[in-house]
Amino acid sequence: MYSEPVYSEPVYSEPVYSEPVYSEPVYSEPVTPPASPYASDGYADLSGQPRGTIL
Repeated sequence: MYSEPVYSEPVYSEPVYSEPVYSEPVYSEPVTPPASPYASDGYADLSGQPRGTIL
């Protein structure tokens, strides 16, 4: 009767930690934006220019 063992399909085949909870950290979007001298909202554009004044 042991032709089909119970451990034929292991439970740990798909571990619970396959998708970590900390994949998207809470600090991904800081509550306090960095103080920027040329950005009123505190965030600078990728080009380094303040928002709204892209030439």
